Order: sequence, then structure tokens, then C-alpha cells
Amino acid sequence: IFTHSDRTYMILGGNLRRRQGGGGVVALYRAENDALTEWKYCGIPFHHIDEDVVQIDCPNLIPLGDKWVLLFSPWHGSIAYFVGTFDPNEPRFTPERSGKFDHGPDLFATNTLVDDQGRWVVLGWVRGYRRRHLWNGCMSLPRELALGMQGELIQRPVRELQGLRRESIRLDPFELNGVRTLPSCSSDTIEMRITFEQINAEQFGLRVFCAADRTAATPILQDRDGVRVAD
Repeated sequence: IFTHSDRTYMILGGNLRRRQGGGGVVALYRAENDALTEWKYCGIPFHHIDEDVVQIDCPNLIPLGDKWVLLFSPWHGSIAYFVGTFDPNEPRFTPERSGKFDHGPDLFATNTLVDDQGRWVVLGWVRGYRRRHLWNGCMSLPRELALGMQGELIQRPVRELQGLRRESIRLDPFELNGVRTLPSCSSDTIEMRITFEQINAEQFGLRVFCAADRTAATPILQDRDGVRVAD
């Protein structure tokens, strides 16, 4: 639900039935009263051109600068975004740029809010871990959204998270062949900023929460399909 030109709108994700052409769509509704108990169906402003996206879940449509950003969770896929223009009277959302909001399969169902500083903040549902993990299904860290110089969607952790930082460690660049243990990084809560360059491996990444004998760990792996957190 969002406001535009003093009117309140709602978008819902779904799909068209096969006899209507099929495919994932976003439908637009307009509130007809201040109590938000009466709504008018306005039409379909967005129909995904990729026939493999048969269902759109949890869409968010937000204004950033002079553009609009559509976030959504495709059925069986990573969260995607489109940047473009929006006309509620047509209704039509016209994409101009697209990309992946998150490259892993374990973030889903984004929700956005605008705070008292005018920032658009997004949270996602972290899923996909075994049920024995009590934090399966938790919310992601809040991220602030903005548009870059080329109109791409930029996201960064909200700056308030810096207040959680304590001791910091900086390592000089080094060449990685095989496995290397990072020194003095023993904690159950760590923020890491790591840059990999000149990669010639099919798969690389980190192993965190390692047992002392290295028999158990949580891998964070990067390969040609993206980033994933193994369990």
C-alpha cells in the first residue's frame, strides 16, 4: 500500500490464467475511502515479459528520485527489481532498467517503509534453513535504498547498524590458495568486508561458525549461480 498524488493505492502480485496469456503480473487497486475498506480495481500495470516467471509474489512499488522501483519475488527465483516510470491512470509501469536485488535463494518477500528521515528501508524474509535452527525465517538486516548514477538500484545497510560495531581487525591483501584461517576472528557476531580479485576457481568463499576441529561449519559460497549459504 502506498500513496501518490494524494490517493492511496495497493498492488498485489499474482498471475494470469492460461486462457488470458499466463505469466506473472502485478495488479493495481485504488482506495475509495479514507478507512481503506473500499477498493477499486484499476488494472494490470506490469506483466513480466519472461514466460518462465509464472508467478509474482510480494511486490513493492516505491518512488526513488524521479523514478519508481518495482521489487518482487518471482516464484522459484531470486528477488528482482525494475526501475522505470509509473502512471496510475493508465495504469502502467514502464521498466527502463532491471537487475537482481539479491543473488541468493534464501531471501524472499521484501517489505519497504519510509522512515522519519525520508529514507526508503527494505527488510526481507530469511528462509531456507533447517527447522532445527530457531532463527530460520527471521528478518534480514534493514537496508537503505537509493538510485545510482546510471539509474541502478543501490542498497546499503542502514547506518544505525554501525552502533553495533566494537573491535575491528584489518588484514593486508594476500594470495589465497586452498584454505586459510583468518586470525583473531572468533565471535558469534561478525561483520566482514572482503574483496576477491582475479578469481580462477569455480567456487570460493568463507566458512564461518567453524568447529575447533573443522568438522562442522557454515559455508558462504560464490559460484556461477550466485551466492548461497549452505547448511
